[in-house]
Amino acid sequence: MTHRLSRRRALTGGALGLTSLAGCTDRFADEPPPIDVEGSTLLEIASVDGPAPLDAFPLTVTDEYVDAGIDRVDSLLASIPDDLDAKIPNEAVRRYVDRERESAREGLTYVRDASTNLAALRPLRRARESAAHAAGTVAAAVGNRTRADALDEVDALETRVREAAAFERIGEEPIPSLVVYERVEEELRVAALAVERLRTGAIADGYAEARAVGELDERLETGAARLDQAQHLGDRHADGLDDPRSFDDEFREATTTLHDDLADRVADLPERSRTVAEDLFDAPVEETPRRRVGEVLVREIRSTFEHASESREADRFAKVLVDLYRVEILLGALDRIRAIVADGGLDRPDDGSAVRTARADAVAALESGRADAAHPALVDSGLEYAYWRIRNADEQAEDDASYLPEPTAVEMIALYAIATAQARSVPDATDRLVALLT
Repeated sequence: MTHRLSRRRALTGGALGLTSLAGCTDRFADEPPPIDVEGSTLLEIASVDGPAPLDAFPLTVTDEYVDAGIDRVDSLLASIPDDLDAKIPNEAVRRYVDRERESAREGLTYVRDASTNLAALRPLRRARESAAHAAGTVAAAVGNRTRADALDEVDALETRVREAAAFERIGEEPIPSLVVYERVEEELRVAALAVERLRTGAIADGYAEARAVGELDERLETGAARLDQAQHLGDRHADGLDDPRSFDDEFREATTTLHDDLADRVADLPERSRTVAEDLFDAPVEETPRRRVGEVLVREIRSTFEHASESREADRFAKVLVDLYRVEILLGALDRIRAIVADGGLDRPDDGSAVRTARADAVAALESGRADAAHPALVDSGLEYAYWRIRNADEQAEDDASYLPEPTAVEMIALYAIATAQARSVPDATDRLVALLT
């Protein structure tokens, strides 16, 4: 399977932040004040129970759908012979198939252990992708499947995706419908992207034919799995309605209002650069959490707004609204961070107690944001970035604390501070979006 950048790494830039914190400044500059912290302390802080998973959603996924996905994986795996040594002389290809097959089996374990069928969707999709990759590689290595055979299936997939995208957003209440259709639109967006990658994405010239076919079959399965998920969620939503009406016009009009309101605020931000934190804050930023906070927030605000604009051009109205909702949360978080820095906050910490406090604040803010929410599924969508920042900071400790404790402490505080500011900005952004749609 191709390596995928996880959502938590994509949201925070992963460990790259430590590079700038740990040694990309002038080599002759004064050393920053030491932080009295050990890696073991950071690991202990990160190991404390975090927030509960964000699992609020307006509908459930059926057992039948999950079972059908498991059957699909089992069918693909069954096409792979047990005696690979006898069937595939090439040891490198055998190892490749074994790795993908094991990934699919591991995925099924996660599916069966998932707390809900909704939570099972991601590992189920990944299991399908890995199984298709392994099966396609074998079909090319021991049979006569070729790249051309795989590419011959793209037209049919593209037609299915295009037909599925021609739907009406219906419901009885706007907010639950918005949350469902945002997910449907995202699944269809990725399905269409899989088709595009099949049309234009080159397979490395050095790939053997078998590996190339496996890669193409994985892309086909990605498109099919995403399409299946979109259709299942859309059907489940429609089947639960007694008196549905269309929300297309309301969602479209709301996207224009919210987009226009936020555009100037986004345009006023400094450009993404190495000096973005200096441009944001009237305070020292070097070797402090302030630098990372400024870089992450400006990057995320701009990129999320760009995604919303792209979705707007593609008439993905629900996705536009949820992305703009997240932009408003991020802008609110930036306002809060600026006020904190103006009061002297987020300076270089003295010891590990600052990390402990920052994490406790982040978890408490996220849990407070969920408590008694009138629209829990929407609120969970708004809190998603905050949730993953906490997770990322925790995993940053696991990855780096033992050999870079001081820059890791700075990084963790930055990510926890962003999560706290985001979570505390969710209620106001939620109230505004709800008022716009009701």
